[in-house]
Amino acid sequence: MKRAAKSGARGFTLVEILLAISIFAMVLTAMYSSWSSILQASKAGSKAAEEAQRARAAMRVIQDAVVSAQMFTANQRYYSFVGGPDGSFSSLSFASHLPQSFPRSSRFGGLSIRRVTINVEMGKDSRNQLVVRQTPLIMDTEEDEQVFPVVLAKDVKLFQVTFLDQRTGDWVDEWVYTNQLPKLVQVSLAQGSGNDRSRVTQDDVITRIIHIPSIAVPAILQVPGGVPGAIAGPRTNSPFSGPNSGLDANPGQGGVGNFPNSPPNPGRPFRPGNSRSR
Repeated sequence: MKRAAKSGARGFTLVEILLAISIFAMVLTAMYSSWSSILQASKAGSKAAEEAQRARAAMRVIQDAVVSAQMFTANQRYYSFVGGPDGSFSSLSFASHLPQSFPRSSRFGGLSIRRVTINVEMGKDSRNQLVVRQTPLIMDTEEDEQVFPVVLAKDVKLFQVTFLDQRTGDWVDEWVYTNQLPKLVQVSLAQGSGNDRSRVTQDDVITRIIHIPSIAVPAILQVPGGVPGAIAGPRTNSPFSGPNSGLDANPGQGGVGNFPNSPPNPGRPFRPGNSRSR
């Protein structure tokens, strides 16, 4: 004879099983939401760190180029220093004695003095990118260099270059004295997704003030047999004139200093053929 079932023993009802499943699903959803938030925050932090690192690296390249700028006044065609607005951004073009650590230096061999052009362009993916091109002074720009420049930064929202005008003490956004080198150059760079520049905050901007230690070499010093002691002329308080240089750097007087054969300073800045013109 079979033993009778124990009184009161029973299993889970369908309602209880559904309730347990619902609670378990809510727990999983909460865990997934928290984990997803952590991943998104981590991704955003990594991207911000990468952008900051890329901006610092770009600034380093710009600083290495600007601080090594050179100029010889008898060859303004090759050595003019041009800087100013180029659409919504700034641009730079100058001759520089670049170090071997500068990007792509190996492809130019021993031609260390090259014209450097830095500006913002629209990339193939419709993103603003900061690019740099290099050209030896006596050569044309290579096709590869023109089509595939070095990209310093992507998603550029701000690239602004200003120059200290030592005659007025003001920062100006265009360097009009193209037969002289500015003493101080201030470069500001900001990156971020999208092209809305109105969302740029002060925390997004990296700024560097670069001092150019060299000056333009006067034409008389480029002539064989030129004697620096023969230089004469009234001294001024121009910041471009040293205490013993005898230079009068007033651009309104024409030329750089009071040297014979010094090239005149035009009313408007000299523009290379591949630079922006007004």
